[in-house]
Amino acid sequence: MNICQVIFSAGWGGAETVVHELSRHLRDKGVNVSVILNHENIKYYADLRNVELLNIGSLYNPLALAKSIVFSSTILAEKYEPPNRVFSLLNGYIGELIRWIYYKRVRKRVTQFLSDNHIDVIHSHLADATALVCSLNDLSVPLIATPHGL
Repeated sequence: MNICQVIFSAGWGGAETVVHELSRHLRDKGVNVSVILNHENIKYYADLRNVELLNIGSLYNPLALAKSIVFSSTILAEKYEPPNRVFSLLNGYIGELIRWIYYKRVRKRVTQFLSDNHIDVIHSHLADATALVCSLNDLSVPLIATPHGL
């Protein structure tokens, strides 16, 4: 069986630990596991041997996201820390809007990754990952969505 975990977040916490441990245990049981994640978290999954990782780029740095959209390439950067509350508020709204535009750009790459790895089941974690997976056109793979933190 081929399972793909999908998680996008700005840092390490409970959901990220669940994905890491679940991926490790499934792999140890003989399941082919792949993980689609954002650049801000790739370092936490680097120790997972024999697990295919797809880094879709920086999602929580609006400047890197905007450059990725304008230049049609993946820009890798760490999380952006706004200098004050006004920028923080703008960062939230603008970041959300830009993320949706970016999701539209990476759908083809994600769909190709799922096809190349012959994925049987997708397990998305947290809202951002579920939003991207649900936006994929003609997806014939069953989806399990875990929101975490409710």
